[in-house]
Amino acid sequence: MRSIWTVSLALVIGCGASKDNPTPETPADNATNDAPAQTERVEPAQDAACEASGDILLTKRTQMLNGNAPETVLTVHDNGHWSRTGSPKEGSGCLSGDQLGSFKTALDAADIAAPPLAPDMARCMAMPISSITVEAKGSTATWQSPCGGQNPSPTLGETLSQLSGYTTN
Repeated sequence: MRSIWTVSLALVIGCGASKDNPTPETPADNATNDAPAQTERVEPAQDAACEASGDILLTKRTQMLNGNAPETVLTVHDNGHWSRTGSPKEGSGCLSGDQLGSFKTALDAADIAAPPLAPDMARCMAMPISSITVEAKGSTATWQSPCGGQNPSPTLGETLSQLSGYTTN
């Protein structure tokens, strides 16, 4: 008596392509040596205005508390250049003029601090998995995420959220 797996395997093999009904070619079958592979990533060209120069407006460092991942560092320069190192989303770019102006305004208004949570604030039950340090305007703020004894000030949190939207690749 044949098992169901033997019958299933015979059906799969029997349903394969034949000379009369060939399978469609895949893009790899049509590729020539002259054409670049479709999976090849093309990096956008960086212009001179987007090179790292000038003063650093903000540095955000994220370190996993278990020590199994490298520190991720996001740096923003006063000419709009930003770079992210140490993460799978490494990259760099340049903020547009509008983005840079909006970011500078938000950063100027931001309180670079991580105040302790007030006793009456809702507490998170999750364990912290990372430590985040932000350096800007001559000040430093450090807190643990997602839950810790302190959070970034509301204005710093808003500024970092805005920056996150600008620095995605």
